[in-house]
Amino acid sequence: RLATILAESNQTSEEKTSEDPHPPVGMLRCVGYVIRYTDFFHELVFRIPTGCVPMTLRRLLLTEGSERHSIDSRLRFALELATALYVFHSVNMVHKCVSPDSVLVMTGHPSVDESTGHYILGTPYLAGFHAARSHESDTRQYRFSMVIRERVYHHPRHLPQKGIRPAYDMEDDIYSLGLCLFEIGLWKSIFRWDGPANMFTFAEWAEDLLVVEITQPHEYDPTVARSDMRRSESLMKAALKLLPPIMGNRYTQVVLTCLKFQDERALRGLNWNRFSASERFVKEVLTELHQMVVHE
Repeated sequence: RLATILAESNQTSEEKTSEDPHPPVGMLRCVGYVIRYTDFFHELVFRIPTGCVPMTLRRLLLTEGSERHSIDSRLRFALELATALYVFHSVNMVHKCVSPDSVLVMTGHPSVDESTGHYILGTPYLAGFHAARSHESDTRQYRFSMVIRERVYHHPRHLPQKGIRPAYDMEDDIYSLGLCLFEIGLWKSIFRWDGPANMFTFAEWAEDLLVVEITQPHEYDPTVARSDMRRSESLMKAALKLLPPIMGNRYTQVVLTCLKFQDERALRGLNWNRFSASERFVKEVLTELHQMVVHE
């Protein structure tokens, strides 16, 4: 079903014209899928827009010189990514793994504007659909990830708890988006590549976020669970401290809205439903970002 949805998604960037004012929907067109018979793992096959070079958002954030771009470009980039997630949710799907590693950015040649010297950010597309499921599916429960680089982007309610395994929903994706928008706003990756160790490790600038306290328990550990809850609080404090001087208070509030989205649902209880959540996302995230782009 997911392959069909992506195959029928709206125009890809190669089909859009310069006169079209609307941003791309942020999902590459799926042209098929393959099944690895060794382990029956399904993989989707996507069409790359003509003349584009794909790289993950993680790699782009770590690319030297990519920080040389206008705030306007950064805001447009953030809006396109948020729009991509909204479109994905609109077809009743939950991604479950939103992070800079599951976002493909299509850049063209050259990657730098010769007239300004600014880096051309390209267009972000959602990818990494290996865990995506229908919002009504019984399989939308997500096992605890042992990969720290994935775990950081999960809402704390999905971390190890005895006898509790909440279903993953759209609000959890929005929390993950909030952390992505946090990194985009700072144009810094929480993780860096450690060549000698041949692995990703926490970036030095992120040491104050408590994310470095994350370990890899094989079973429920109350101490680690409390640490993960503090991490969420620390991320919001860091956003309030670090984002306003760069992106302004309005963008900072968008990030905080995303990070608090799941908690707001818990507070509202029965007064919260999918449609009210969608309306709030449009009003407090997409509309806010769009207005910042228009007025920049």
